[in-house]
Amino acid sequence: MSPIDKFVFSYYHAQMMQPNEIRPRYIKGQQVAIKPVDEKGVTKREYDVNAYAGTIGEIADYYYISLRTGQVFFIYHVKVGKEQKEIVVYEDELEPVLFSQEESQLSKHSKH
Repeated sequence: MSPIDKFVFSYYHAQMMQPNEIRPRYIKGQQVAIKPVDEKGVTKREYDVNAYAGTIGEIADYYYISLRTGQVFFIYHVKVGKEQKEIVVYEDELEPVLFSQEESQLSKHSKH
């Protein structure tokens, strides 16, 4: 099973195990890219997230906050860097990575 097939299977499984209104966009172990926070009045947390903008990390854990209005917000713990520092990132500050860093390195070397 290829890494993409494993991702699709595990994503599908995670989605089916959650009620419709509580489905995370990302799952544990999935690789994601940190997007820069583009807001005025940047807080300490947002400043720290911006320091990792463009970095690929791995979802370590996640949880959600459900408001009385029915809105659900996911918050992710993402391991980044060689030291595997864990940072807290909101769902809209992430984007999926389809290939792992190891796979992209292998494909670069196989072309030469």
